[in-house]
Amino acid sequence: MWQSNEVGDRYVEQRLSSAKCAFIILLAISPTIAYAKPPSEEVTPTQNLIESPDGRAAAWDHANITILIKPNVYSPDSPEVAAGRRALDHWKTSIAWFSTQDWDGDYESDYRWLNKIDFLVYVQGVNDTYWTDPFDVTITYYYKIAPGYILGYASPSFKEVDGYYAIQSVEIVLGVKGLSIIGIENLVAHEFGHALGLEHSNKKGDLMYSSFDMKEEKNIVPPSTLNLYALTISHGWMQTGNF
Repeated sequence: MWQSNEVGDRYVEQRLSSAKCAFIILLAISPTIAYAKPPSEEVTPTQNLIESPDGRAAAWDHANITILIKPNVYSPDSPEVAAGRRALDHWKTSIAWFSTQDWDGDYESDYRWLNKIDFLVYVQGVNDTYWTDPFDVTITYYYKIAPGYILGYASPSFKEVDGYYAIQSVEIVLGVKGLSIIGIENLVAHEFGHALGLEHSNKKGDLMYSSFDMKEEKNIVPPSTLNLYALTISHGWMQTGNF
């Protein structure tokens, strides 16, 4: 959850999920420019993930994740909703990029299997009737969602699968009044990171960092290399196909 404790324009996010949380020091990347150095043994021990009820890293048990955007107080073709869709595109593009990289120098992609993750995005009132099963993730827009400057939160639920627990669904709720379009884009990308099982970073400027400064919201913040590396840990089952 992002709860904004207002000091000037500064908003501090606090996670209020029942899931046990801790998270990641990360390296910033951009889908269109040169990237930072690859993950290393030096940095990976600092990384943690949301835990499922069985103590394992929270993960989905399927690769195609269905997402319903509920514009609610906005129109389906509004800039605010378009910003949310772009945020999901940033995740998809970044995962595709990360999965093709040769991190260990053997001229072969190390995490090609990670690109099995795909997002099927629907917008309520536009194309949501094409999918009849429950959606994996719902993203609902509001002007304000609660007193205390709360900007958004992601609430996961879990299901048991062969003696283990997998993410069953995630509800993302946003209160975007007063945010710029770029701010909304970054907020949706951040909350969707939680939906993928990621927790907060303690590195300022990272997508999953735990504070949000309105004055600094001038640039899109893409997922970082260790955001993506975290997914290879929590979703490593995709390499073999066995959850």
